[in-house]
Amino acid sequence: MWGKLNANWKELTVDDYKLFAVEANRYVISATNKTSAETIYLLMSMSGEVLKVNSEAKF
Repeated sequence: MWGKLNANWKELTVDDYKLFAVEANRYVISATNKTSAETIYLLMSMSGEVLKVNSEAKF
């Protein structure tokens, strides 16, 4: 179940975000938290709006 992320997610830097995929006029961005060894994926519109977030990059 999704909820709030741990506070250590606020410590991510630009280097922790990567372009994972481009599909159907949307971006999939990976965000890796090195402290907890977790990665989440953000489905974003071309204008930068976050549409969905999950841990599997399946949208």
